[in-house]
Amino acid sequence: MTSRSGRLSQRGVVDMAVVLDVPSVAARRCGFTLLEVLIALIVFSVSATAILKSISVNLSNEATLNDQVVATWVAQNTADKFRFENPWPSVGEHKVETQMLQRLWRVSIRVEDTDQSGIRRLEISVGRDNSARVLGELQAFVGRN
Repeated sequence: MTSRSGRLSQRGVVDMAVVLDVPSVAARRCGFTLLEVLIALIVFSVSATAILKSISVNLSNEATLNDQVVATWVAQNTADKFRFENPWPSVGEHKVETQMLQRLWRVSIRVEDTDQSGIRRLEISVGRDNSARVLGELQAFVGRN
């Protein structure tokens, strides 16, 4: 049995939701709760932090690779100077500084005799002026002119 003001349940109690026209829970929920927003912000911040760290590592690697390429050029130029400009190199360790691309480079050259007379071996190590780290190495051979 139903009435205009509500429905009667089996126990004779009127269902007040029908009487008051209260919308269901699903119909009332049209936004996000504070907890859902906070969880979304946490997920976003963790992922943004990971992305920024990845970008930072990539930029650092790019700078290191750039320094290594330039250090290799410095080593090749040093070997070419010994081949074409410098007199016959004396055996031993030589240290020089040179400038390339507006930066100062520290060059260490070790000259050794070989089994062949008239040929010497050069081991060239290059690093930045303020660091003991070797960025580029080259082995070359120089013949007596």
